[in-house]
Amino acid sequence: MSPAVFATSPGPFELRVVVEESPADVRVHVLLPEGFPAESINVETAGHELVVQGRDRDGVSMRSRPIRLSHRVRPDGAEVRFEADGSLTITLRVADGGS
Repeated sequence: MSPAVFATSPGPFELRVVVEESPADVRVHVLLPEGFPAESINVETAGHELVVQGRDRDGVSMRSRPIRLSHRVRPDGAEVRFEADGSLTITLRVADGGS
């Protein structure tokens, strides 16, 4: 089964996020605007909903639209990787029982 992939279309203060879901994990790719430090990114999950938010170097807040996931994710064990293209990849594990 191939993973489900969907993206958000950003408004003026919204982060662009691409999400890939598989039965085992959820990968969140955050396309960071210029001047946006990766360490400012925060991923919040509640049930099946995910929101990515952060602040640029000038303190301007940005966030994604709420994203509805097929699976609940575990609150621990996230892996974060900064990509060469300036994006951030966050891998979250699907919770036991997932749905």
